[in-house]
Amino acid sequence: MRDSPTKVLTLISETAGTWRVEACYAPMGAHRVNASFTALAAATALLAAPSPCAAAEPICGGEPPTVGTTVKGPILHILDGRTVCVARTSDPRTWVALKVVQADPTSDLARRRLASVAFAQDAICTVTSVHRGAEARCTVAAIPLEREVVTSATIARASLWR
Repeated sequence: MRDSPTKVLTLISETAGTWRVEACYAPMGAHRVNASFTALAAATALLAAPSPCAAAEPICGGEPPTVGTTVKGPILHILDGRTVCVARTSDPRTWVALKVVQADPTSDLARRRLASVAFAQDAICTVTSVHRGAEARCTVAAIPLEREVVTSATIARASLWR
């Protein structure tokens, strides 16, 4: 049984334009366990070999873009309540971290709101500042993320995310 794991969504590969995303869990220790494993298989994996999720790290290690740069791609990782990773390639080390909404980064509700509207969606982002990390204005399906995360429908959907 896991003690309050942190859910991490990690891209594993891209094949013919199809992205395969795998959910991994990071328990208090240093090992990661694939969510699809049974408890017995997970225990065996922890003892026998590195996790299948370990190969995709680090996430969002791409070069920060300059002001005015347009960053396009799917949002495949939600770092906190205001920051997402935009995938430019299938390699998570090249993904770009962007602050896309004004929210408390430690708020779990803000993270769930952002995930409910942005995760696995294609985004078009324009970098507006690089003072304290790259900040950008992003749209998903031509709707600004800042506006979408505060709608009543988003607030209702956010309760379904963990």
